[in-house]
Amino acid sequence: MLDEVDDVVDWLAARRDRLDLEHLGVCLDTCHLAVSFADPEAAVARIAAAGLRVVKVQASAALHVEHPGDPDGRRAVAGYVEARYLHQVRERRPDGVLRVDDLPEALADLPASGPWRVHFHVPLHLDPEPPLAATTEVLEAALAAVRATQPDDDLHVDVETYTWSVLPGSPPDLVAGIAGEVRWAADLLARAEQPA
Repeated sequence: MLDEVDDVVDWLAARRDRLDLEHLGVCLDTCHLAVSFADPEAAVARIAAAGLRVVKVQASAALHVEHPGDPDGRRAVAGYVEARYLHQVRERRPDGVLRVDDLPEALADLPASGPWRVHFHVPLHLDPEPPLAATTEVLEAALAAVRATQPDDDLHVDVETYTWSVLPGSPPDLVAGIAGEVRWAADLLARAEQPA
């Protein structure tokens, strides 16, 4: 029901008189933000303009497929089909964004004439094999925008990759993978604290 940032902002703003906005805010899932093809800076600006705070950033990255109609792109993204989780897919088109609820549905029904974003949390510190890419640039831009609009002291950043057991290929070393992601996120936060 609350699929995009505008939906969340509108819902919270309409209930402002009944909610304690001092203790309630927006959890910004950067994978979902990327999947929706939202502009991260504009999304954070919309939250701030409504007088709301981002209280948590779920630091996560989606899969990006620039050419899903290309046989190599199609084959690569099909490798991420699995039954445990839903992986919403959005296709950007000149007239808007097409939406389906899961990757098999996208492979069967979307025209694949524009880029796809797939809600499949990929490890932050690892790039998928080309022709796939990760949307870590959305995470970086969103985090920078949040830090520019509100004090850091009330921001929680959560590394949120839960798909380790369903990644294609050989099973990853879970401990090393999680440690690598946390190091990547800590480095990102440290770079963001450096003066320009």
